[in-house]
Amino acid sequence: MIVDTRFRSEAPEMMDDFEMEGEILQDALDKIASINQLLGGNKVTVDGVRKLLENNPTEKIIRITDIGCGNGDMLRTLSKYAKKNNLNFELL
Repeated sequence: MIVDTRFRSEAPEMMDDFEMEGEILQDALDKIASINQLLGGNKVTVDGVRKLLENNPTEKIIRITDIGCGNGDMLRTLSKYAKKNNLNFELL
């Protein structure tokens, strides 16, 4: 299925519904995490963090705050990256 991205929908997005909760919210957040992984969104972020930290000493504490972090998938991805590369991340 080819997605036509020439036109933006004006329909309200599910994530803009602040009344959403429970299983519906969890399902939506999990789908966003899956899409980010599938489309490489997490890799883009990790690559950006890697580039920002190129000249930083590995023992320096790096604090990263993820605002609007969905189900926390990005923070878990960054945690794995930090452990693999002996970096000292404080993830909020």
